[in-house]
Amino acid sequence: MKFTPISLNQTRNDLAKQFKGVGAEIGVEQGVFSEIICQNPSVKKLYAIDAWKAYRGYHDHTSQTKLDRFYAISRERLAPYNCQIVRKFSLVAARDFMDASLDFVYIDANHAYQHVYEDLTVWSKKVKKGGVVSGHDYIRRKSQKQFYAVIQAVNNFVKANQIQPLTVYRSDPLPSWCFIKP
Repeated sequence: MKFTPISLNQTRNDLAKQFKGVGAEIGVEQGVFSEIICQNPSVKKLYAIDAWKAYRGYHDHTSQTKLDRFYAISRERLAPYNCQIVRKFSLVAARDFMDASLDFVYIDANHAYQHVYEDLTVWSKKVKKGGVVSGHDYIRRKSQKQFYAVIQAVNNFVKANQIQPLTVYRSDPLPSWCFIKP
């Protein structure tokens, strides 16, 4: 199978317009993109999932004080919407969802290869056939090769599962990606 992602000259806000029904964002930080998702009238409910916890092996945020502040900001920002905040690690939170129970998922948690691949493996099972599996940071960062392996993990996952097409929303500095669950 030849693998070539489709590139769109669009942003992740354009991707959010494709979401409908019930979904989850994995990795919420301050809830900015969660709010954009919630503002889509086709989205009935969003589960905003993040541990907001500093731990060894997570290199994006290492200050627990900062993450506690992000959690408080997210709670306030998302309070007006039908959004349930879930303060758990990704794979622990996934146990709370039945397979094929979500219409979409957006993965933006730990960017290390193993974590991205695990999130894809576990969370794609939670999405219904025909639903959207997507995520953020489809980019190479030379200075952080071992920590930002999103492209490699996503590409390997779609190849291993013979998923086509993979679409990349390239108009943001940190592109998003998506595919329709077969």
